[in-house]
Amino acid sequence: MERVITVLGSTFEALVEAAGLEPLIAVDVVISSDFDSAVRSYADTAATDEALGRFHSNRLGGVVRGKTLPRDAGYRNPVVILDASAVHTSTQEAFAESISIVAHEFVHVLVGQARARFGTTLERSGLPRVAAQWITRYALDEYLADVIADRVLSQFGTVTTSEGETLPLSSRTVAPYSEIFVDAASSGLDALIDTIHSYRLGHLDIDELWASAQTTTSDILIALAHAQAELDPLTSDGDAHPVTGTARFGPLHTCWAELHKLFRSVSPLAAAEFGETEKEILSSGSESIVEFWNQIGLIFTLFADTLHIAVAHPHRTWPSSGP
Repeated sequence: MERVITVLGSTFEALVEAAGLEPLIAVDVVISSDFDSAVRSYADTAATDEALGRFHSNRLGGVVRGKTLPRDAGYRNPVVILDASAVHTSTQEAFAESISIVAHEFVHVLVGQARARFGTTLERSGLPRVAAQWITRYALDEYLADVIADRVLSQFGTVTTSEGETLPLSSRTVAPYSEIFVDAASSGLDALIDTIHSYRLGHLDIDELWASAQTTTSDILIALAHAQAELDPLTSDGDAHPVTGTARFGPLHTCWAELHKLFRSVSPLAAAEFGETEKEILSSGSESIVEFWNQIGLIFTLFADTLHIAVAHPHRTWPSSGP
């Protein structure tokens, strides 16, 4: 595993220098056989408002194998925690997947540094547009981490398909998960629709509904981000199409198509431009998410400083209302 980290370290040094960011030499890497407990152990020292004390690695569509935690607002000395069961070099495939996992976490460091120096500052708020900006950011981060990790992985070799075609190493050629993530996103959307209807039936209150809607929407979009990053071409100028479709995802397809277009327009490696680009992405992305919420029945009204949430009749919302 030290070999993977050493090789990636030199690769990322060039990326960091080109982006004008802090060197990655200050990154602490922890490899743990009890990954969840290792992450929880940083609950009191990490510079994040994430509830690490309740962290668990199970996620919609899969299991988290790495976690990057800042120790300060500038990401100057972050810690990268890796699941020992997922990062090993016993086979060529395992070596390639380990590179992908470690590179993914190192990109989170680059994104964190770029955001600290040039990015948009977000305050926490239960207001729909602000909540949607955070959700947009989470999905953006996962998309960028996967895409750039794939570009790094492609420098380490090629694979030959059963048809004799030679392709660069990538998540698609090493360990494809896109279908799993798309299916998970579809299941998550069904669960969100069911949660909204449970509120109509009086099984939960409006605060529980709103909290669940935010969490589930974020999980869905992160799953789509992982799927999309795997299927998008390695070069930013190649053709790319949303992994969603109207028939299966309804208004979420429109939302994701817009987010995907926005995500394709940014690179944290162009650090000086990152702040302005991210600001535009968060603004447009949040509008798309709020519109998606409206179409599945969540209606928001702000009176003075008080948010009122209503739920529309099912016949007026998707899926009953059609695509």
